[in-house]
Parts: sequence; structure tokens; C-alpha cells
Amino acid sequence: MTLAMQLPASVPNPLVYTRILYCFTTKPATTFRVVKRFWLNHGFKLVLMSITLMYTWNVWSETLSDDPFTIVGVSPSASAKDIRRACRNGSLKLHPDKHPGEEEKIRPQFEKHTRSCKLLNDPKAKSKYIKYGVWPKKEQKDGEVAGATGGFTASTILQAGGGSYLLTFLVYFLMAVGIPSLVLENIGSVVYDDETRLDNAITECKSLSDDMLSLYGSAKMSSLFIDIADLYLITAQAETKDAKERIKEFNPKMAKNFESLLGHHMERYAMWQAGVKKDDSAAGKKLEKVEAKIEEARGALDKRRGSSK
Repeated sequence: MTLAMQLPASVPNPLVYTRILYCFTTKPATTFRVVKRFWLNHGFKLVLMSITLMYTWNVWSETLSDDPFTIVGVSPSASAKDIRRACRNGSLKLHPDKHPGEEEKIRPQFEKHTRSCKLLNDPKAKSKYIKYGVWPKKEQKDGEVAGATGGFTASTILQAGGGSYLLTFLVYFLMAVGIPSLVLENIGSVVYDDETRLDNAITECKSLSDDMLSLYGSAKMSSLFIDIADLYLITAQAETKDAKERIKEFNPKMAKNFESLLGHHMERYAMWQAGVKKDDSAAGKKLEKVEAKIEEARGALDKRRGSSK
């Protein structure tokens, strides 16, 4: 809701784009964390939901385009008289002779309408279609009803409803990027030993801490605009918290140091949101003390790492 309200004001504001460019170019590690976190928490679900909706729509569209009742324009409960009347009116309307200059364009519709009328005027074929949704084989046109011929392949499934390049791209993206990224995110605890996991967490959190300290130097933008620096700071705190929870599983004592670093950053983040600056009197001195504690906690990570080996 907040994003929807901020977007109209942010689009024409050049400062928003300047802040985005600054964060992208100077904070590559945190940029990766932001993208990764969004993908794991939301992106995978959005892509999967998009694939499901697009495929369902394509199949539904294909089903309707090949449904004899839809083609003729009658309901399954229509009487034989109503069906004959609809077929007669449709044949007159779609006959190629009624469309001079567009005969080749209208002919496929006329032929499909003729086949549909033939099916609906045959009580046995009509009853079978209502029960099973299958055209009689003699009424199928080559390749028209792929499901009835058993010719399903990966490409024909993705091309249901006339095909969709976007649907195909999303499926292959999910297989080539989405699923492997989920596997890689959760395989670390199995592949790496505790020391390697600790080293990785320390390196990650030190880099995040440096980026956060750098971002604190940029004044927070008005709440009317989207501030990507705010997103980066929130993400960095969340990543530090996740690292602390991973370390806590096998080294609770070391996890306290991560918790201390996170706590000081949360305090500094609150000051950044409030607009506190170093040149302020009392608040500025408190800010400097908090940053000193951050540096101390950051340096303690390496000391604890050395003592834990």
C-alpha cells in the first residue's frame, strides 16, 4: 500500500534514480542480497503463480475455441430445433461466399462450425461429447485436438491455447535458475563444515556492516518517495539476523557477537530514520558512540573467529 502511494511521486523524481544508481554501483554485495532475498521470499512464488495462471488461461481458451457448443452458440441443454436454427444461421453468416475477398480467412471458421453442427446434430456423438469432452475421431481435423491423439510433448503442453513465448520462458527460467537457486541456498549446511560456515557468515556480515555504515552517510529521503537505501538497510539487517540464527545452531557463544552487531546497527538505523546527524549536539555524540560500538563489534568477529579455531 505504501509503495503504491509512493510510486506516482517517485517516477518523475531524478533523485530517486540517482539513489538507485548509487546503491547498485557502489554496493554490489548488498544488491545481490536484496535480489536474492526477494527471489527466495517472493520471486519464486510470483513466477510459479504466473505460470499456473497463464497455463490455466491458455488451456481454458483452447478448450472454449474447440467446444462445439461455444462455436455454434448454444448451451448443452438446447433442443434439437434450437441447434438446427443456430447451425443454419451460423452457416449463412460464415459462408465464404458471404465474405468476398476474405474467403481464405473465413473458411477455417466455416469448416469448424460445420463440424460442430454435424456433431451436435448426432445425438450419440453429442451425448458422448457431453460426458467425455472428446470429439469423434472422424470429426477431428489433423492436429486440432492434441489430447485425443496422445501426442503430448513438452512443447505441445507449453503451447496450449495457441502457445506463449512468455510462458515457455518462465518455465525454463524456473527450471534453470529458480529451482537451482533454492537448492544452493539450503545446501550450505550440508556441504560445509561448521568452521567454513562460520567464516562465510563473518565475511558476509562484515561486508553488510560496511555497506550499512556507508548508507548511513546518505540522508534519508522524504517518505513521499521510494528510498532504495532504506530497502538495502532493512535487507542487510535481515541478512545479519539470518546469519546469527545459522551460527546459533552450532556456536551459541559466537552468535552473541552477531547479535551485538545487529543490535547496534538497529540503533543506528533508528537514528538514520530520525534524521540525526553528527553535527547535532547531544544526539550527534550518541551517534558517534553507536558507530564506535559497531566498529568494535565488527572487529570482535575476527577475534572470536581466531579464538574458536
